[in-house]
Formats: sequence, C-alpha cells, structure tokens
Amino acid sequence: MPPSFLPVGITWSITKKMGTTQILGIVLGITLVSPQLLNAYAVAGATEIPVWDFGFAQVEMIGYQVQVLPAILAGFALVFIEKFFRKITPALVSMIVVPFCSLVLAVLVAYTILGPVGWVIGGWISDIIWAGLNSNVKWLFATIFGFVYAPLVITGLHHMTNAIDSQLVASFGGTNLWPMIALSNIAPLLFLR
Repeated sequence: MPPSFLPVGITWSITKKMGTTQILGIVLGITLVSPQLLNAYAVAGATEIPVWDFGFAQVEMIGYQVQVLPAILAGFALVFIEKFFRKITPALVSMIVVPFCSLVLAVLVAYTILGPVGWVIGGWISDIIWAGLNSNVKWLFATIFGFVYAPLVITGLHHMTNAIDSQLVASFGGTNLWPMIALSNIAPLLFLR
C-alpha cells in the first residue's frame, strides 16, 4: 500500500478492532484520500485552496494523504456513530440506514472538525520531535527518547512512534527517529555479551 493511502489502512484497522463494519472504515479512508481533493503534499505550494461552499460555512477541499491523526479521529468517530445508529435503528431498515447515515455523518465530521484538528495536532507533534532531533541538545533528546522507548515497548505503546514517524515523513520528507529506535533496541543486547 502506498504511504498516501495510510488513512485507508488506519480507518479499516480501527473498525476491525472495535468490532464495527470494516468496509465502512475502508470507504471512510478512501474519502479522506480522494483524488478530487487537493493532495495534502500540495497544500504548501498551492496558491488557492478549493472549498466546498455550503452557504453558511466553507470547508477546504484538502485530502489527508499520509495524515495519521485525522484518520485515527475519523475512524473512532465512525465507530461511535455506527454503534449509535445500530442501537436506535429498527432491524428492518438497519442494513440501509446505518451504513448511509454513519458514513455521511463521519465524513462530514471528519472534514469539518476532526481532520483540521488532527492536522494541527499532528503538526505540533512533528514540529516538537523535529526540533528535538535537530536542536543543539539533540543528544539530550535522543537520550531521553532512548530511555523512554524501552518502557513503551514493554507496555505496547511503542506503536505510537509509527504515527509520529509517518507524520515526520509527511511534514519534513524524512525522519531520524528510526535510527534511535534501532539503537534503543540493540543497546540492551550489548550488555548480554
């Protein structure tokens, strides 16, 4: 799967893990990276960003290629919306009403609220990490990261570094995070010799 389709995999895996309809997660992910939208990579160089004009509000038509947090937030919104509609919809019309209403609301919420919020938060996280990796005290940042990473592995929370790494690649075109992760994993082996 190309990295620009990362939101599709994220929304699918959230719906799978939460026990809701997986195909809805895939469709939601595809809407986040639709080719009709301005590619997330092209936003910085765009002179004009197209918008959906609803009269009372305008929403920028920006895709969320390689964006992790907007996809995570949209995936969880879909899960909760679908569970809500499953609970209140009669079984007779559930097969039609639940997927339609769930997707329409999830896409609307994803593009108006969760996507922009996730984009901003992801930008903050990547800016902080990037600054730590390239500052005058990068040795201190690397040391702290190395000490923190080992307990994260024990708890299983180390998978969040994949999201941070993906955000760094999307924001800055590369990352120095993986070499530190590799060294953090190799270092304990040196003491076993």
